[in-house]
Amino acid sequence: MKNIYWKGYTSLERHFALEAIQSVVSRFGCIINAVMFSDVAVTLVIEIEANRIDQLYQELQQLMAMDAFQKMDTIATKEKVIYCTITFSKATGNLKNEVSNVPG
Repeated sequence: MKNIYWKGYTSLERHFALEAIQSVVSRFGCIINAVMFSDVAVTLVIEIEANRIDQLYQELQQLMAMDAFQKMDTIATKEKVIYCTITFSKATGNLKNEVSNVPG
């Protein structure tokens, strides 16, 4: 099974972009892992049937700029893995997760 590598770029706010991307991916396959690189980028590991890959790519292009990808044009339902790295153009490189104080 040959893996597929995509790169996407978005100027949308990170939380909004991730929510929109997750919504699109869930219609075609599933995200099995996500790795954040500060607030600069995220790599999503997506499992999807081969015959749905072209549709997913087209939908993601509506949300963000994507590097070129040659259409698969297949009817096969064999599972494929896509590694999709998304870069956020408004990133600062300094991700902070606020943790609230819990009494006790």
